[in-house]
Amino acid sequence: MRQVSKLLAGLLLALIVSGCQGQPSGQGKLRILLTDAPADAKHVYVTISEVQAHREGYAWETVVATPQTFDLLSLRNGAEAVLGDQALPAGSYTQLRLVVSEASIVFEENGVDTTYPVTVPSGLQSGIKLDIKFEVKPTEVTTLLLDFDAAKSIVETPPGSHNYLLKPVIRGVAKVISGSISGTVVAAGSGNPLSAPVSVLDATDTEVASTLTDPTTGAFKIVAVVAGSYKVRVTAEGYRSEGVWGSYKTQRL
Repeated sequence: MRQVSKLLAGLLLALIVSGCQGQPSGQGKLRILLTDAPADAKHVYVTISEVQAHREGYAWETVVATPQTFDLLSLRNGAEAVLGDQALPAGSYTQLRLVVSEASIVFEENGVDTTYPVTVPSGLQSGIKLDIKFEVKPTEVTTLLLDFDAAKSIVETPPGSHNYLLKPVIRGVAKVISGSISGTVVAAGSGNPLSAPVSVLDATDTEVASTLTDPTTGAFKIVAVVAGSYKVRVTAEGYRSEGVWGSYKTQRL
């Protein structure tokens, strides 16, 4: 039975709005980056066909209109890929709409790659609306981070059926007020790096974000974390789960 719950994956979109020479007066530039998606599958492919932004009192603005497919597993622990760039009118924006048209997951089974489709419900094909408020200013940079949590977004139902469904879980935060938490997980005594899930929990023990350590170095990096106090919990096979509390100040990424 495939344990999709072990998919500690995240698709992070960094939406960067910046003043840019060559753009018409009153516009900024929107750049979209993707990063960070460890998992126990060999590949997780997601096709993003469109991204739109909504400005108060105006129609939706198209940010990305060309479908692009990304292997989330090639992007992890801070690695990024550019999704697109687009000029936008200055103003107050209240929503983003992300259209995911296709998805699939690949497992290596008996030395052979096997691809399983991930069903995208028809209701999602018209777009996933995210309530995120941000300002676009012609002479300033505005950055949003969107964490597409594949661990919670891809569900196998029923378990063992190889029927996968996309139920997107996406969180967003302004990059100006967010930072990152990084570290290294090694075995006690030997100091050997461990491949282990790492979770960030808030004061109510609610998971804020998660990732998987690099198996060769034990290093991890979780981005798009608002400054504050968090517990970092590491769970490794054969070891007792540990949580460490700390206050993390915002650092520019």
